[in-house]
Amino acid sequence: MKSASYWFIAIMVLIQWSHIDGIMFSVSMYGAFPNDNIDDTFAVQSAINNAIANGPNNIVVFQSGTYNFTSPISIYNAVNLTVMGQGMQQTLLVGNSPVAMLKPLNCRGVTITSLTIDFDPLPFTAGYVVNVSTSYLDVQVVPPHRADIDRQVRAILRYNPVMMRPASGSNTYEIYQTPPSNVYTSLVSNGILRIPLTSPTKFVIGDPVIARYYSVKNAIDAQDITDLNIQSITIYTAWAVGIMALRIKGTNIIDYHVIPRTGRWMSTSVDCMHIGDSRDYINIVNSKCEAQGDDGLNVHAFYFTVTEIINSTALVIKEFNFPDVLNVGVGTRLEFSRSQQQFTVYTTAIVAFSYINGPNTRVFVFTSPINVSVGDWASVADAPALTIRNFTVANNRARGVLVKTRNVHITHSLFNGTSGPAVLFEPSLYWHESVAAHNVTLGQNIYINCNEGIAKEKGVISFAPNPRQSIPIFTDIVIESSTFLFGSYSEGLIQGNNADADRNFFLSDLHTLYTNCKHVLNYTAEHNEFRDYNLPSIGPLMICGVVRAGTTLLYNLLACDPNCRAPLYTDMYVEVVPPIARSDSIGQKRRIDLLNSSQQKIEEDQHILRQAGYLPLFACISPDEDSNTESWIRNEMNKDYIYDYHEIFLRMLNSVDMPKSHWLLKSPFHILYLDKIVRQYPNALLIMIHRRLDEVLPSSDEFETAMRNWLLENPQGKQGRHMYSSDEFGLSREDIQTRYADYINLFLSSTSSNNQPSSVN
Repeated sequence: MKSASYWFIAIMVLIQWSHIDGIMFSVSMYGAFPNDNIDDTFAVQSAINNAIANGPNNIVVFQSGTYNFTSPISIYNAVNLTVMGQGMQQTLLVGNSPVAMLKPLNCRGVTITSLTIDFDPLPFTAGYVVNVSTSYLDVQVVPPHRADIDRQVRAILRYNPVMMRPASGSNTYEIYQTPPSNVYTSLVSNGILRIPLTSPTKFVIGDPVIARYYSVKNAIDAQDITDLNIQSITIYTAWAVGIMALRIKGTNIIDYHVIPRTGRWMSTSVDCMHIGDSRDYINIVNSKCEAQGDDGLNVHAFYFTVTEIINSTALVIKEFNFPDVLNVGVGTRLEFSRSQQQFTVYTTAIVAFSYINGPNTRVFVFTSPINVSVGDWASVADAPALTIRNFTVANNRARGVLVKTRNVHITHSLFNGTSGPAVLFEPSLYWHESVAAHNVTLGQNIYINCNEGIAKEKGVISFAPNPRQSIPIFTDIVIESSTFLFGSYSEGLIQGNNADADRNFFLSDLHTLYTNCKHVLNYTAEHNEFRDYNLPSIGPLMICGVVRAGTTLLYNLLACDPNCRAPLYTDMYVEVVPPIARSDSIGQKRRIDLLNSSQQKIEEDQHILRQAGYLPLFACISPDEDSNTESWIRNEMNKDYIYDYHEIFLRMLNSVDMPKSHWLLKSPFHILYLDKIVRQYPNALLIMIHRRLDEVLPSSDEFETAMRNWLLENPQGKQGRHMYSSDEFGLSREDIQTRYADYINLFLSSTSSNNQPSSVN
């Protein structure tokens, strides 16, 4: 039976790969058979070794079924080698110890495709705290997690099993510890695991937690590869990173999925992908990273420091991560920055050769003289271009994407529930990871409920070099055509330390709104038969009222009536045309999957108004309480067109899914234009909710009062004043007026005679 299965698969694979001049090596021919629960390490390693020894363009093939491993599979010095299974749903590789699964090293052309990787036992466990001590936690383990004994726990985080993500907001909490020596997890009773602690924690009884064991073994661990291709791979978990890559020249990751297996609270224990000092390009397409224990993707080079100048062309350079990162290769271009301005490059040099000088230092000889100083920083200058399309990062412990490279394009991607920023630009001397990004485009992406927990910064997209540098280092940043949906704790949209990205952050989703409006108008022009479908004779029923009056609660309750219909969020924001019925379960699920969001199914119809150009947000960003912007939006902007568009949109939805009784609508802005509403919808019914103003107003005024109090309590100069004068820098008023006469005459001539030298700021 096994033989027949093999030959069938062999024929199919041969047909599929007939264009390749190579040989197929089935692992079964070396004694690795699926589903027999026997360690397949030796047999698979033999198949790999023979395929490599037989020259380039060979294929190692797994059959359908499960294979077991206790040691990593090395792929060394391969040339155009393909390792393939029969599909992500067909071939499963299971590691039965804390090891790496596949380790390509020093290869030219490696493809890993069409299989899934998992580990048993898992690198973590999860459940609910049932007992707390200063020296241990007792956890009732939730299946399919296990009460693993004789383990050391390195990290514990609080989890939200309802949202299926690490806890956020005020519930955010985790610890890292060096596990107590010679003390291991033990079983208290059936299903209750005792986890030793090095110090007291803030965990309490009832907390859902994930406890991670310690290991640094990655599922796919690739180093010094030219042309690495990862395609159609699923990883359910790994003891560390899903894909760890170092010095890869040309990376393609396509149809790659790191997701938790059914019932698990985590996928990989650390990053989904971690790519260090790679070159040329990195392409990531149609991939997903969900519920991993750290970042979705981290792309970076490394910072080194100059410790000794041997001569004009030779330096001793020290690393801070691990020794092999200094082996950057002959012909590599290094860039240098001053110790005081760590992220600003001032010169470059090309490596002629290098050799080991000590445990973490190396002598570099360059092709031409270089003028640097001891203490200056060095990094590989040949950063790879990063292109990401249709990529999802969801419900992970830390950031979505850490960008420490140049020429970056991230488009058509979804960031949902990342605990830290969705995208973080962070050259860091703490981690010794470079470089500062420039030429970046973030376009047509969706950001939902990001930056609410562990690794939180000040913005969903954050520019945060560590340490902060006074001179701008991020340039040519474009954020466009994107949608931001904020959670309760998301903070701001952008954190801009040292970023040159212009002032258009508040405009980032205007293009999406305009595009949706255009699509709707084009659709209705082509399908004008929808006007034959009259709106129900009753309504629409509109919920009105001031903020904090209970309008949302009433709206959600009334929307439960099966005879009425409230617009769905997917109707108004996700592929607005063509309209689809609520009963179209396949179409609705596909739209929901585009969001993968905890967003409420029904939403306020203000999203329709925004498509028509009604954007009261702009009234909120003016520094003046009575601004021209607010006056124009409130009083001068023509609302007839807005409600004309609103009716067109509602009739379009009505044409495919008419309610039995009436439409239900709610927006806080309708209350300002009731005359327009009743003209547009003569049968409209209004419910006006009232609440005591002495309860409503304090809620909305609290924030403003707190900010005003802070400003009063912290006037300029409270923390000291910055003293300076022109004389300190060898400048005089006369010299400045002579040197910049054109500027002064053009802009300052009316007041220049009154200008006095400044000595205090």
